[in-house]
Amino acid sequence: MNYSSLGISMPGSGSDVLLIAIGALIFIYWVKTLVHILRTHFSDVSVKIYWLIIVLVFNVAGVLVYDLFGRSKHRQA
Repeated sequence: MNYSSLGISMPGSGSDVLLIAIGALIFIYWVKTLVHILRTHFSDVSVKIYWLIIVLVFNVAGVLVYDLFGRSKHRQA
């Protein structure tokens, strides 16, 4: 039976697999960023807490902001 004419995609179709793969990569990079923030030495603990809150609340946008403004300014412990 042709389910595509009904607007129903079969599980495991190419687009589903691609979306799951992209989501998994984004999740892995998000977790990697959280670990980086936790392991990085900041001059003030409140800065670390601010970055954690930004990344946790804003997810992908928070990771991008941290990569642009926060990652290069601190050294890892």
